[in-house]
Amino acid sequence: MADVNADWSADSNDAIHISLVTSSVGGTASIHTFNPKFTYSIFGDEESIFGYQGLKINLKYNACDMRPGLQITYNKKFKPVGDIEPTDLKAVLEPFLPKTAFEKSSVFESNISSIPSDWHPPGELFRTIEIGGETFEIWKGNLSDPFVQQTIKRIQILVPFFIEGGTLLDLDESEDDLGRWTVFFLYQKKQSTATFFEKSSSYVFTGFSTVYRYYMYTPTTPPQSPNGDKIAPEFTLPVDGVSFDSLPCRSRISQFMILPPFQNGGKGSIFYNAIFDYLYDDPYTREITVEDPNEAFDDLRDISDFARLRKDARFQQLKLNSSLKINPKGPAPTKLFDTKLYEEIRAQMKIAPRQFARVHEMYLLSLIPAIREASASSRGRGRNFQEVPATPK
Repeated sequence: MADVNADWSADSNDAIHISLVTSSVGGTASIHTFNPKFTYSIFGDEESIFGYQGLKINLKYNACDMRPGLQITYNKKFKPVGDIEPTDLKAVLEPFLPKTAFEKSSVFESNISSIPSDWHPPGELFRTIEIGGETFEIWKGNLSDPFVQQTIKRIQILVPFFIEGGTLLDLDESEDDLGRWTVFFLYQKKQSTATFFEKSSSYVFTGFSTVYRYYMYTPTTPPQSPNGDKIAPEFTLPVDGVSFDSLPCRSRISQFMILPPFQNGGKGSIFYNAIFDYLYDDPYTREITVEDPNEAFDDLRDISDFARLRKDARFQQLKLNSSLKINPKGPAPTKLFDTKLYEEIRAQMKIAPRQFARVHEMYLLSLIPAIREASASSRGRGRNFQEVPATPK
């Protein structure tokens, strides 16, 4: 009988090890290994796995095509006592991984060793970039493409692992609905002479992003009914004979991820700007939005959009009108800046109203004169800023 007083619980964040591997002599070689950030959506709010001692869940990914291989090891397993049973790890993980992930290790190693050296990511090459002397490529595809869909199936467990509140895409939707998704993959391109890559693909998966196209109704002048009421047309998408790709849309960035080993090097902002460039050049995208961003992505987005807009001379004209006289007891002025130019720039840059307002506020704050640093010798105080005198009453 199992010792119920022993510690049979394991922290799921610590027990799971995610590795990017490549084919090597005698098996596989690990390039990067890291742990998930969140596991509550899989193992519960306590992020705990019951019934094992010395538990290790090794989720290996072939670094190029992201084929997964799952290996579970432990020192001891709890023997059921009444209704108390150890966590069925396979049953818990099956909804998040393709069936191939549960094959034997020998099958996994055989498959990744057969990847040709000239393998390339799914979709089409969109952009090549250099970061810190390293080469990265951005590939773009559509979720209706079987190869793109296969990659998403393989990596979808990473969404709840690293995006708080992240949910999986519904890959059982109709082809029309899947066709609304554009997927961007970020890959590091290694030199063929680099370690581990002499006989395997030189691509290393770095991150990905998904973008969904929502139809954006843009009314002109709706017809009027006999009683004078305006009537908006009614229809349901998809419309027979009309491709959704040819309709005006609001493109929403749904998921955005850079794997932990590749973070903190500017890759996220470069990846975001590349996606923005693509959507900006898309003649059917009217507005670029983001679905429920977290604080870290908000910061990345704000800084990137601010840097983009500051290059526009017209945006720099959106300063506060300093000639306005403000009545302390009256309403706030309505024309603090050129609102017509403001809306023209916002619409042309395809930035959502709330986001444009945030960036414009950042710009106005940047115009506040910097407070000169007072020297300790002149003030006789160890202060890092100039003390502003109180306003006389």
